[in-house]
Amino acid sequence: MAGRLEIVCGPVGSGKSQELERRLFALQQARMPFLLFRPDFLHSKMQDAIKTGTDKRAVEFMMHVAGKFPEAEAISVDGANFYSLDILHAVETWMKKKRVICAGLDTDFAGKPFETMAMLLAIADDIHKLSAICTVCKKTATRSQIVEIDTKLPQDIAEQSAFYEPRCLECHQIPQDYMPKSNLRWMMER
Repeated sequence: MAGRLEIVCGPVGSGKSQELERRLFALQQARMPFLLFRPDFLHSKMQDAIKTGTDKRAVEFMMHVAGKFPEAEAISVDGANFYSLDILHAVETWMKKKRVICAGLDTDFAGKPFETMAMLLAIADDIHKLSAICTVCKKTATRSQIVEIDTKLPQDIAEQSAFYEPRCLECHQIPQDYMPKSNLRWMMER
């Protein structure tokens, strides 16, 4: 069986995990075995997820687990944007023989593409980009707005524990007092 890579992406609140669940439910109904990986800090109703870290060691663990279950016809990754670039090798390996479904945010709170997702989108066979409803004006939301953050925490921890909501491009604002260094050059070029 030839494999393929499907991507489900969009802003916070767009239903990415629900779309992934819907696709996995269809596999389950067809009695097609699958594996589901998810970062350990993501919460979901899906109980069958194998929770992992997001670094290189976690991806190596995922490859090991997938190798132990050759009968799995599909491999899915929720929160793909949080994984290190090492996930690319795993996905490229899996998609040679299996259906691979990755779900995740396509951009961060500054509107900058997550590097991992950008790379996955470039090699995808099928892309399903979702939108949400802007919490301010009720138009179509394509951005994730950071609305509450504890600036006393280290930046990477603060971003993970922050509160986000969907916004349209017009209502989306990047906090001036909280601009990650990695986004500065990109924002200046915008």
